[in-house]
Amino acid sequence: MDWLPLLADIDPISGGAGWIGAGLLGAVLCWLLLVHLPAKDKQIRELIDSHLKAEKEQRADFHATLTQLLEFSRMQIGSLGDALREDLDALRDSMQAMTVALREKIK
Repeated sequence: MDWLPLLADIDPISGGAGWIGAGLLGAVLCWLLLVHLPAKDKQIRELIDSHLKAEKEQRADFHATLTQLLEFSRMQIGSLGDALREDLDALRDSMQAMTVALREKIK
């Protein structure tokens, strides 16, 4: 019977309070399982949803900015092409005028 005092000294997980300790432990575990964890899951879900909403808004803004930038670039390329065409036409006209003037001087 030397081992009987050893068993009495061992504290169970519930704190050594017998059925009351087991009841408290059960209540804490039940609270964790039924109240705390679902509330935490809901909080995480709301956080993820708000993050996804913000990300969608950022993507929409970025897409709108890219569309505006593309349109502006197309407009600039078109106006640059027109300006180059006008400059080339003016250069061609002046070259033709110089050619005509040179021909008249040579004759």
